[in-house]
Amino acid sequence: MELIIITGEGATDYQTMFGKVPLGVARLARKFGKSVVCISGLLNAGYEKLYAEGITALFCIVNRPMTLDEAMERGKNCLKKFLKTSLDYIIYGRKGDK
Repeated sequence: MELIIITGEGATDYQTMFGKVPLGVARLARKFGKSVVCISGLLNAGYEKLYAEGITALFCIVNRPMTLDEAMERGKNCLKKFLKTSLDYIIYGRKGDK
């Protein structure tokens, strides 16, 4: 099984390209041929540029419109739901594949 490196931040956008942690992780991982997944609370304008820097996939854990305060309050729960859904898919496959 391939090693996947997971990183993230509150909001991923064009500012991430100016030396934030996910950019550094992606560049280092690329040197070793490893895949990087970035999990964020929000994906804003410019996040797509990170693919060229070595990020394999980007995900937003907020599953519906909400205020910043609500997102901060619900962040742990949103992350848990995202991870459960993702890991269920990885471990058990798509539900329709029976």
